[in-house]
Amino acid sequence: MLRIIAGTILWTLALSLCSGASARRCAPRRIMPLGDSITAGGYNEGGQWRVGGGYRLRLGARLRKKGAPFVFVGSLEDGPAEMPDRRHEGHSGWRIAELTTQIDGWLASGRPDLILLMIGTNDLWKEDRLESAPQRLEALVDRILAGAPNARIFVSTILTSNNEVFNTRARAYNAAVLRIRRPRVVVVDLGASSGITAAASDLGDGVHPTPKGYRKLGDAWYGSIVDSL
Repeated sequence: MLRIIAGTILWTLALSLCSGASARRCAPRRIMPLGDSITAGGYNEGGQWRVGGGYRLRLGARLRKKGAPFVFVGSLEDGPAEMPDRRHEGHSGWRIAELTTQIDGWLASGRPDLILLMIGTNDLWKEDRLESAPQRLEALVDRILAGAPNARIFVSTILTSNNEVFNTRARAYNAAVLRIRRPRVVVVDLGASSGITAAASDLGDGVHPTPKGYRKLGDAWYGSIVDSL
């Protein structure tokens, strides 16, 4: 516990003190974006599927501007050329159970200090054992806690859409997410904190954020990290 607290304090100081030459002397914190296509940064534009870095583009830019030493980690890598850190674990179409089967290896190779988990959208769209989806999420969180004993986990609610049937499921699921209580776990209500709406300017296809929506997500993740630490 003391090691976790000490690490948190050091990175908090880095957020305000690491800049210029001193930033090069600060050990980077390893951040793992974990989830589905929204974590990957996928969106529809004019009927074409694109991957543009998603919230990672905005979050990374704000952390660098703050002088916080960090690196994104994961087995996947994509995003625009101007994005220096493009690794992540955002797997398009994946559900909670699929992440659970792979998480041990990703944690071992990525060695994350912070994990940003947003998952469950595909479980609800595909009607995959809806009633037990919150329990599967908690089991995944517990597995991450065991596999990364010194990491802090940020678990977010999922975004609602322009489909009211899905939104009824999402509201029930998100209410369960907000009740999660674990040491080293920070629960984030991204839907509320990001201000993303079902408008086409935020959710181009009603599910995936537009570049504008992803900027809002990046700001919300950034605020959650800074406020928590």
